Amino acid sequence: MSIDVTQDDAKVYLNNVFIDAKLPIRLANYLPGIYNLRIQKEGYYDWVQDIRVESKKTTYIKSIFLYKKGTPKKILSVKKNTKPFFSHDAQFVALLQNNTDGYSVSLINLIDNSEVNVFHSATSSPPQIVWSPQTNLLVIASPKDTTQNIIVYNPINKVTYTTEVLHPSFIFQWDTKNVNRIYVQEGEHVNAIEFGREPHFFIAKTHSPFWYVDSSQKVWMHSPSGEKKISLVDTAGRTLSFQLAETIDKIVDVNENFLLGIHDDKALLFFKENNTSFVLNKSFKFSGFFYSPKQSHSIFWSPWEIYSVDSSGKIDLLNRSSESIDHVFLLHESNSLLIKNKKSLIAFNPGYNTQQEILTHTNMDVMALNEKTHSIFFSSSNGIYMLPF
Repeated sequence: MSIDVTQDDAKVYLNNVFIDAKLPIRLANYLPGIYNLRIQKEGYYDWVQDIRVESKKTTYIKSIFLYKKGTPKKILSVKKNTKPFFSHDAQFVALLQNNTDGYSVSLINLIDNSEVNVFHSATSSPPQIVWSPQTNLLVIASPKDTTQNIIVYNPINKVTYTTEVLHPSFIFQWDTKNVNRIYVQEGEHVNAIEFGREPHFFIAKTHSPFWYVDSSQKVWMHSPSGEKKISLVDTAGRTLSFQLAETIDKIVDVNENFLLGIHDDKALLFFKENNTSFVLNKSFKFSGFFYSPKQSHSIFWSPWEIYSVDSSGKIDLLNRSSESIDHVFLLHESNSLLIKNKKSLIAFNPGYNTQQEILTHTNMDVMALNEKTHSIFFSSSNGIYMLPF
């Protein structure tokens, strides 16, 4: 057996016998069979699992992460009519405040509690608040007649970039490779905005608000009319059309081999059959999803199941739950999932099928993770809380 733990000062027990060795540990000459492995550290939850050892094979137990025992601590009070938006790494939280004279956005650094005001508008319509899924860039889109005023703020170097999008609604997509670029719809054009660079540059022409730019900057479009058809506009401006086996409302991921789409409460996975059509491979119900740029796959969840879909279209069922799932987060360090349900917060490792309840809660709204500081941040009705993990 080869055993490695993130907390390298943890203690290891095999069949309740302490292994007096420094991690990582390699144990040789054990008979084939089932062994009970327990890893523990003071102040942390135990990791316990039955491990199978086979003849002439090494069983690898790696990337084991122990979770701290702790209680949430209130770190910030928020006013009424305030909506929080956490950055992807929970280093910052943007607070959208509905004031008597309009809307304002302040930004709080959750590491040092510093605050800066980044937006104020006297309009009666709230701005759209969006954080980059890959880096700390805050985008604020404020409607103005038939346009959108766009403010991009980088809280790390405190740089603000402003521009205007010529469209009555903010229809956009983040670039999966360039963290400083988004794609937006302006009239009948899909354009790219690189923060700090002018002007916006043309990507493709579209007659539909339903489009997706893939990693090669090819634009895929579908009609909102319920037609079972999708079009591809390549970088040379050529258009190809494909028939779909089912209608889709949104594209989640697509390339020339497969398409992952959404229709109502179902995720639909299509594979390319030939040069004119995509066939339906699988559909499953879901209530939420996110895309992980670091791992190049999407996580979908329904109230009772969690799936992953990778960049080749492979689907894996990661978990079935007896408690209704509210939200799912990815812990990159341990390749685990943090599952929020009605009663608790559970850390689940799909590779070993182990889970640990790290918080029992009654009121947890918006949530985010800071993996550098091993902290969970969440909002409730009266403030922002932090829980070490």
